[in-house]
Amino acid sequence: MFNYFYLIRAIRDINSLLRQKEEIDEFLKLPVKGRAWYVIDFQWWNKWCTYIESATGGDSLDVASDDYPGEVDNTSLLANDGKLKPNLLREQDITLIPEEAWSLFVNYYGCVHTDTSVFRRVSIPTPSGHTVEIYPPCFIFRDVDTDQKYFEGTYSEAQTIGELKAIIRKNLQINDSRTVHLFVGDPLEELSEDDATIGEASVERQKVSLIPLAMHSK
Repeated sequence: MFNYFYLIRAIRDINSLLRQKEEIDEFLKLPVKGRAWYVIDFQWWNKWCTYIESATGGDSLDVASDDYPGEVDNTSLLANDGKLKPNLLREQDITLIPEEAWSLFVNYYGCVHTDTSVFRRVSIPTPSGHTVEIYPPCFIFRDVDTDQKYFEGTYSEAQTIGELKAIIRKNLQINDSRTVHLFVGDPLEELSEDDATIGEASVERQKVSLIPLAMHSK
């Protein structure tokens, strides 16, 4: 016997999924710069795409349910300390979605552990527009002689050594009568090219780096 109520429910469910897809498509068009972008497991993302395609492409919801992605699960992406594992590849291990899309997914599907959310705000300019840095460099600035910690921060590989020095001057209120010197490595090697970017200087980017600094009178 034809089940009219089942048909109506199925149509409503499919329409809901179509709206969901439309919302996600619009969110993915949002500007990169100045927005929080969340890391999401690429396998989960692929399963969601397959589920939406099956459910809205003519398959019955019963068939599509085999592809239901379940709760958002980023646990395989995280190390024991809760931070993102190193060397994960974009569009192979992970993909990035804006905060609005992350919130929609968590609202619709739930999240295995809410503390597995990982987001990035640092973006760098490229010829085709801004792109999100998955592993932005994080530095702790210390005194080269006393090892006193001054401050720490997350930066961009596109920033220059000169810009880092300007940030140090501002944070430590250093006047122009003193010069700032940055060092890396063991033994220490000075970062003397102010126009070089952090990326060009090959400063370690996948973990917090200790950046000794010295301040001398001119």
